[in-house]
Amino acid sequence: VARYFKRRPVMVAQRAAQLAAEMAGFGVPLLGDLWTGRLQANEHKRAEQLRGVIERLGPAYVKVAQAMSTRVDLLSPEYYMQIQLLQDRVPSFPCEQAKEAMLQAFGRPVDAVFSQLSSKPVAAASLGQVYRGRLKPEFGGREVAVKVQRPDVLQQVCLDLYLMRQAAEAISALPEVKTDWASLIDNWAVRFLHEMDYTREAANARLFRQQMADAGVSGVVTADVIDEFSTDVVLTTQWMDGERSRQ
Repeated sequence: VARYFKRRPVMVAQRAAQLAAEMAGFGVPLLGDLWTGRLQANEHKRAEQLRGVIERLGPAYVKVAQAMSTRVDLLSPEYYMQIQLLQDRVPSFPCEQAKEAMLQAFGRPVDAVFSQLSSKPVAAASLGQVYRGRLKPEFGGREVAVKVQRPDVLQQVCLDLYLMRQAAEAISALPEVKTDWASLIDNWAVRFLHEMDYTREAANARLFRQQMADAGVSGVVTADVIDEFSTDVVLTTQWMDGERSRQ
């Protein structure tokens, strides 16, 4: 990753400038609130602004925010509620691009695979979005969930991870800093990139099901993976109704 982006300094500089502009756009008003004593009065407004900044910066920063959203002790209620919205209410990408990804993955038109497919995604997250559909009778006729990865997301994520690691190296070089932040970024990046491989996700789902069966655990249900219509960037599984664990 480092070698790739070292050969593309213009791309790196453009992204760094965007990050700086977004951070300044949020940080300057926040400092103004602190200076004028309106930090609490404007907290809801600033929390909404921060969510917008994170959404515009893309998947890597959404993932960081999602990790923070599990730590209610680190966030005020206003910021916690806004970041919670990033779990599955991230703005979607155009459906035409999603259908093109399905076409490339399936090797055939979408209409040749599904008898029904939702016109809009039923959920959108940092790495992809999900459609609800029904396979044609010749493919089993099952109701399915189709998760499609965002276009060009791999390059964007890798660029952001590269910049995060550069910043982590600079911070770790400070004499008063004892934590190896670069290593923490590396470990997180590996897990993040694995999450982007839907083939790995499908294998993990099958492994989990087998482990539950071997352990004699009943009542835990996992969705069947439809291998014929699954690749590293499109994952088709049995549709299952359920509720969020936090509900």
